[in-house]
Amino acid sequence: MERIETKNAPLPFGTYSQAVRTGDLLFVSGQLPIRPNEKTIISDDPKTQLKQCFQNIKSICEAANFTLGDAVKINVYYTDLAVSENLNEVMEGFFNAPYPARIRVKVAGLSLNAKVEIDGVFSCKK
Repeated sequence: MERIETKNAPLPFGTYSQAVRTGDLLFVSGQLPIRPNEKTIISDDPKTQLKQCFQNIKSICEAANFTLGDAVKINVYYTDLAVSENLNEVMEGFFNAPYPARIRVKVAGLSLNAKVEIDGVFSCKK
C-alpha cells in the first residue's frame, strides 16, 4: 500500500491519507471545498464548493498518475439540496462518459460546515 500526498490539494487534518494506492486501485479520501494550504471553506455557493472538491480530487489523482477518467465510483455527501441540484452540471465539466458509478447522500452535517464532501475510487493499469 502506498500513501499519496500532494500539496496541490488540502493536506489531511487528522490521521488519514489524502489517498492510498494499492495495485491498480486508488482510494481518495473525502475532499472538502478547501483550497490547498488553506483551512476554510472557499465559498457558501454550492456550485463553487462542488468544483473545488473535484479540483482537489483531480490534483490527488494526478499525483498518483491517475486521471478523473479512471474514476470507478464517486461518493457525494451533502447538507444542502442545492448541491444535489448542481451536481450533474458540475460533473460534466470534470468527467466524460462513461461516467463513474455514483451515490449522493444527504447528511446532517460535514466538517467545517461544508455543504459537500466527495471521495472516490479509481482504477488504472499502469
